[in-house]
Amino acid sequence: MLMLGLSYVLWLRPGSYRSLVVFAFSVGTCYGGAVALSPSVLAEFFGIHDLGFVLRMLWTSCGFGTLVGLPLVGAIIIIDHTRSYQTGVAITMFAAIAALAILLPLRSAPGRAGAHRV
Repeated sequence: MLMLGLSYVLWLRPGSYRSLVVFAFSVGTCYGGAVALSPSVLAEFFGIHDLGFVLRMLWTSCGFGTLVGLPLVGAIIIIDHTRSYQTGVAITMFAAIAALAILLPLRSAPGRAGAHRV
């Protein structure tokens, strides 16, 4: 999550085609890792008993966030008189870093609910 949030810095600063390619590569790698690792991480935190339900809730919330977030940021870009994507990119960057701040305490939380070993 930290790399995802920080990768948006590459998009915020005006740059060349090369910086855009580096941004696309870093975001793609971060999202790919998140998609690939989320079932394992969720199984570790919540156990495997209701893993299907937990995954369904995760991906439904991602879909809802996309459904609401994209038009909201688009409206902010329209309201911004510069018509620049920088405001939207900054909001996205801070949202990713905020998600990291929310998730970090869970990493070492005593008495986690899951971890039913098979």
